[in-house]
Amino acid sequence: MSDLLDQDACAQATAIQDGVVSARELAEAAIARIEAGNPELNALSWQRFEQALQDCERVNPAAPFAGVPILLKDHRCTAAGQETRYGTTALANTTVAGTVDSNIYRAIIDAGFVVLGRTTVPEFATAFVTESEAAGVTRNPRALDRTPGGSSGGAAAAVAAGWVAVAHATDGGGSIRQPASCCGLVGLKPSRGRISMGPEAGESWAGATVEGVITRTVRDAAAVTAALAKPFLGDPYSLVTPALAPTPATVGPLRIGVMSQHPSGTPWPSGDVGAVFQKVAAVLSDRGHHLSDGFPAALAETEYQGHYDTIVDVDVELLSRKVEAALGRPVEDAELAPRNAQKRARARALDAPAYLESRYWLAGWTYRLQSWWSDVDLLMTPTMGDLPASADGSAHDADAGIVSRSTQMMAMTNFANIGGLPAISLPLGQTDAGVPIGVQFVGRPGAENILVALAAHFEAEGPWAI
Repeated sequence: MSDLLDQDACAQATAIQDGVVSARELAEAAIARIEAGNPELNALSWQRFEQALQDCERVNPAAPFAGVPILLKDHRCTAAGQETRYGTTALANTTVAGTVDSNIYRAIIDAGFVVLGRTTVPEFATAFVTESEAAGVTRNPRALDRTPGGSSGGAAAAVAAGWVAVAHATDGGGSIRQPASCCGLVGLKPSRGRISMGPEAGESWAGATVEGVITRTVRDAAAVTAALAKPFLGDPYSLVTPALAPTPATVGPLRIGVMSQHPSGTPWPSGDVGAVFQKVAAVLSDRGHHLSDGFPAALAETEYQGHYDTIVDVDVELLSRKVEAALGRPVEDAELAPRNAQKRARARALDAPAYLESRYWLAGWTYRLQSWWSDVDLLMTPTMGDLPASADGSAHDADAGIVSRSTQMMAMTNFANIGGLPAISLPLGQTDAGVPIGVQFVGRPGAENILVALAAHFEAEGPWAI
């Protein structure tokens, strides 16, 4: 059973369908591994093991992932009557219960997955380390002294540790791709509108946030994302064409822009991260792809970060109000991480026209950003500007440090969120000590199939760290 847990979700689904193992047996094995590993990693926010074992008896055998265990991020992906904690100490003695199944939750269940519980997050998903006063420090299975990233760090740690083959995640600024990079995994961020965000809101962070998964293999990234990508009535964004291929296709030589500097002035990665990036570029050139230095000129318009921050600030205020409604009282600044207390204060000082100005500015900027892909197929960047940070519990204490470092990290990833672009982080390198290093590829809207095809080519060459 241990060997099967170490395989991907596609293999696990096949084993269940062929009668090699039952859904309950696989869930029990996953639960045992979680219980053994969580004291060290601290990646589980809460569990529903007994309910999951009962769910194993009710899965639809015709579903593509019937009986395969999964963990959900403890942020969004709400389910009716199921708790969400958002990583905040304000909910230490209560929780926010879902009033309706979110469309992504419904899609996960319809695909046949069995939900074992939820994974840890930094408070309100606003940091690139997964630690909080509420849940403590989550550690990276590949390097226990380092963070698994954020905000989907618990999800990445769970997959890297072999608890599950696939974990639900969200990405509003890099929160699928950066944890994947930290933990040596595949992190596919879908295009805006590929997976429904409804029905309660329809969008998050003005369309910057997307739902998705973190996986160990490329075929899981393709197959699971395809299974979850379905339109729902009322979706403000809905991207149904080109359809996602459930299996990686082949692709010819690609035109790839290599971003060897950041026009915003953000310090460019050096050391191991820079070396891996240059090595991957050389490999792509040797394989016949057409590489050229370049990046979207829109990235030089550094105002986009400030407008993006405004959107995030307002979302923190909205989440704070949701928590207050659950508590029946105001949430004090002292109950929030300092960074979120600051975000909430800025949001409360903002007027409605200023918020709309940021939304409209970013919409216009998106046109300018996307136009760059008319001449190239993909943009290649480092996924992160540095190695994973230390998992020392200091993020909520040294607030200025985490804010400045998060801003630097987002410079490599959040433009794809604002622009609604698909992107993937691949585990293409590591340090001598075995700390993973990811490389990111970004495509035009709807280009997930191209990203997956390139990723599959790298994976087939194996091992991942080239």
